[in-house]
Amino acid sequence: MQIDSLRFTGDSLTKGLEVYCVGGAVRDSLLGLKIKDRDWVVVSATPDEMESRGFKPVGADFPVFIHPISGEEYALARTERKISKGYHGFRIFTGDVSLEEDLRRRDFTINAMAVDREGNLIDPFNGYRDLQDRVFRHVSDSFSEDPVRILRLGRFLARFDQFFVAQETIELCRKMVEEGEIDALVQERVWRELSRSLIENVPSKFFQIMEKVGAIEILFPNMQVPQKGDYLDRGRKHGFDLIRQYCVFTSYFSDFIAPQFAVPREYREYAKSLPLLYEILKDIQLQPQQILEAITTVDGLRKPSKFLALLEVVNLLLENEGPLSPAQWAEIIKLVKTVSTEDLINLTPLQIKEHVQNSRLQIIQDYIDDLKA
Repeated sequence: MQIDSLRFTGDSLTKGLEVYCVGGAVRDSLLGLKIKDRDWVVVSATPDEMESRGFKPVGADFPVFIHPISGEEYALARTERKISKGYHGFRIFTGDVSLEEDLRRRDFTINAMAVDREGNLIDPFNGYRDLQDRVFRHVSDSFSEDPVRILRLGRFLARFDQFFVAQETIELCRKMVEEGEIDALVQERVWRELSRSLIENVPSKFFQIMEKVGAIEILFPNMQVPQKGDYLDRGRKHGFDLIRQYCVFTSYFSDFIAPQFAVPREYREYAKSLPLLYEILKDIQLQPQQILEAITTVDGLRKPSKFLALLEVVNLLLENEGPLSPAQWAEIIKLVKTVSTEDLINLTPLQIKEHVQNSRLQIIQDYIDDLKA
């Protein structure tokens, strides 16, 4: 099979190198999807040779180099050997490593295909067949050496929601969980895969496979596992970004208290405010006091974008928009912010506070009256 779009053209820096396009670019090309990045593997080259050609090494852990002109990554063909638990517990081997040996260390057969300089598909593990069958199947038993691959499986299922998982791969994942491999995952890596999964097509798929292989209670204790079509999936259909999706994610836990992982501070602040706004909005009426309380409880006057984002999440969870649309809430916030204290210098702090409060309530009442007129 020919894939001319992935044919390697090369330049003076890569002349004479044995270079292949590998991984996700090959998979996505065969699926007819837009290719974001191309990954290149170089066979029978050394780090010294790559640097002498002008390539810049990425770091000391992996033999990956940056092309000084295109900025694309070129990795030396390598194998890995497990030496301890966790995803850091590997020793990397380069040198006399064939393309097939490099592909064998990859996670799934659909990610273990390559294209040579002439555009020929190289598929030693029948990845194309599995791609046609829409199945995720591990390449070899070395899959079990890296617990991150369980998370990656969930993320891929969330993205390619029409795919399923081969039974032998499910059983291998269960074995990994039972042997404690997943316990070695650090918070940063869990958050990285979780955050990417939350903004895929069908995020619920990520959590369903975690439950199926026994990882859900370890990674997300006491979580009510979302089903397909639940709030997370609907959030994506509404175009929710990651911070809103994370807030939805917290709703699957008692009192909205989810594991923190390495979640950005802003995300934690949003999630902390969500149950406060939820409690107010679930029974809200067109009453100025309630409306102002909703806005100020989550600092909506200073951070209107935060309020409006949380409003969308609450509306999704309550499955209704309430008495005011998001546009009307935004308009009320804009009007309320016009209240000034510049002419109140002769009043006491308490009097100023009361004046501002009453002025804001009156503005909201006037707005409500106009709506009802």
